[in-house]
Amino acid sequence: MKKAIVTFLMLLCVSFVACSQKSNGQSPPAGTGSSSPTPGHLPDNVSENFDYNKLMYSEQGTCGAKGGVYFKYLLIEDSVVGKSERGNDLLAEVRIALSPDRKFVAHYEEKEVENYTATGYAHKRDKSRIISGYWFLDEQTMVVGDLLRVKARMVDNRAKVSAIFLRDVITPNLRGMAVSGGMVWSTSPGTKSYREVCPTMESQLGSFAGFASQNDPESIKMSSLQLVQGQQFQSGSFYISDMQLFLHKGGSFHLLLSGVDMNDPTRTLKHYIVEESYWDRTATNKLNFYIGALLKKANGGAKLCLTRDLYYVTPLNEVIDFPIEEGKCVDLEFRASNYSLDDLTGNYR
Repeated sequence: MKKAIVTFLMLLCVSFVACSQKSNGQSPPAGTGSSSPTPGHLPDNVSENFDYNKLMYSEQGTCGAKGGVYFKYLLIEDSVVGKSERGNDLLAEVRIALSPDRKFVAHYEEKEVENYTATGYAHKRDKSRIISGYWFLDEQTMVVGDLLRVKARMVDNRAKVSAIFLRDVITPNLRGMAVSGGMVWSTSPGTKSYREVCPTMESQLGSFAGFASQNDPESIKMSSLQLVQGQQFQSGSFYISDMQLFLHKGGSFHLLLSGVDMNDPTRTLKHYIVEESYWDRTATNKLNFYIGALLKKANGGAKLCLTRDLYYVTPLNEVIDFPIEEGKCVDLEFRASNYSLDDLTGNYR
């Protein structure tokens, strides 16, 4: 759910395959066959003298409003890798930054397709993982850590690859599955945000860095700014017993509420992701959001001041309102969260 206007450079591929946005993507490429994934093998008719230096990550251009930066990385195209619990296709995409020192960082992303359209597909929130390690060559194939085995070839002066997954990442039975891809030039970095590549004062957490949701990008465990223990407040018919603000280094954040609807006879405690948007640091001790601002306190905590009402959209597209009284501010303290990355980015549960 995004209510803020994204002002920094949006995803734009300038390669043979188009990148997808959060709510609309490109259909699986022709050649992936049916929607049911099948195990595969690497082709034998691959040139024995392919120069794997052609798969290395690179950047061109300059940062800033008058400049522009393009990023070259290995992209494994959207591939059907399984079915969701609802019977929908699961698509996987992998962006891999390979470096000459034999290191790699890969961003693996899974999307649940809601429906296919004439121009692509609409999908639910994704699950993702960051994977890093070392690559090596083995008889004209590249082994990318324990993630992929890759064979590359030149097609119309473009480096394209056939690959096989070496292990499961999120969806089971991924190991042994054959996928394809190639090198792309894009205005979206493959494994980190544009803000991290072209940092500015507004795009860096600065004094708020100690409140970042993840110290280890490869772990789905998270920490967050949370209501001071014992504190609660009322919003409409809801008694809110917990609020968690997850600040992500890439420039986004999630706001989660846990509470009980007093109109619900079962009085069941539920959680609601009421905001997913972007932050900007406008002063040393202030982050601005579409819904308000976060102020850093001298004692090491923080204060969140809300200026807009919040709401949550259910899987059935019903809207649950959380009205916020004028001038509402709450004190938050930073500690380990009982929610993981998958709880924030997935509708799989």
